Amino acid sequence: MSYLEIQDQAGKRWVPVGDYFTIGRSVQNHVVLYGTAVSRNHARIVFQARRAVVEDLGSTYGTLVNGEYVQNWHTLQNGDQIRLGDALITFHMRQDGGRHAAVTPAHGTPVVAPNMTRCPHCGTLNLKSNSICFHCGSALWLPKQSVREPVRTAPSRGSPGRSHASNGSRVRRRTSASNWLITLLVALSIVLLSLMSMLIGLLIASGSLTNLLSRGAM
Repeated sequence: MSYLEIQDQAGKRWVPVGDYFTIGRSVQNHVVLYGTAVSRNHARIVFQARRAVVEDLGSTYGTLVNGEYVQNWHTLQNGDQIRLGDALITFHMRQDGGRHAAVTPAHGTPVVAPNMTRCPHCGTLNLKSNSICFHCGSALWLPKQSVREPVRTAPSRGSPGRSHASNGSRVRRRTSASNWLITLLVALSIVLLSLMSMLIGLLIASGSLTNLLSRGAM
């Protein structure tokens, strides 16, 4: 397993690498560097037929291997020093298939740089700007869970809340029924009074009421 020994403004760290990776200041790269002279997309390293090749991606200050500028591409050897702006990378090519524990500090080793964090799964040092670990691909941080309002469930049958709600509903139903009955009685009374008034008026107009009263007086 090959790895990079990186020295930049974030401090010193070890990053395992795969068969193809890009290097630069942008978080879109596989290996992110901190430095004022590092370009956003500075360089890339590709493994081809058991050899590693570094290629400059048109950076502002160029890419140097052991002090010499890379024109197109350059074959890397074990221990080569790659300078990208003000960041220095030492390339280590391992042929024994060793595990990351051989190149990663122990879990008890303190993290000196304030912008570094340790993967909780494998212990590899990573930049805090990275969302996943360089080695194992595990998440370095979890998104904050949004605070949700508690869901209010309806009170169960027989609970005090349900009893109060049922009593209130019954009282409202009784009140509406009483109001409806009173309205009906008032309407019937008005209709009866109107009918009686009309009947008396008809009797007076026809003279029947006057004959009836005179017969009763005799």
